[in-house]
Amino acid sequence: MTTGEKIQSLRKKQGLTQEQLAQGLGVSRQAVSRWELDEALPETANLLPLAKALGCSIDWLLDPALGWEGPSQGAVSPSRENFPHISLPLGKKPRLRWLWLLPLGLVVLAFLGIGLAGLWGSGGQFPTLAWIVLVQGLNLCFWFYLLCLAVYALVLLIRYLKRKTS
Repeated sequence: MTTGEKIQSLRKKQGLTQEQLAQGLGVSRQAVSRWELDEALPETANLLPLAKALGCSIDWLLDPALGWEGPSQGAVSPSRENFPHISLPLGKKPRLRWLWLLPLGLVVLAFLGIGLAGLWGSGGQFPTLAWIVLVQGLNLCFWFYLLCLAVYALVLLIRYLKRKTS
């Protein structure tokens, strides 16, 4: 159903003439006639008063895809079914910002386990292979952690710069 057909049917349903509707909106009768014949669309400034005068929503009035469900159902709530071409933020996706800490924690626990098992087996003598593995493992974990922090800071910087430029 076109915008003109909707305007005409709602106007007639309310018992208004083109002249009466035009006077109420502050436009000419010819403007209302052009709207109803689909020769022109109402100007932006006239859309809200027109929708209020006809008792419908602006989106229902202008959207030809919405048939004659009635003006009260014209206000469509946003959903992916109604607007498949638009990506709407209908729910936040869970953010996995700190997921990179999991492998780091597993590496730390593995080196600690190996080192402590070696210490327990050697009777605590220093320096054993277990101590060397423990110290070097913790050293490796420290540098891996710094690398992860640098990558995370770089990602944040890129996001900031993208927001600033857009």
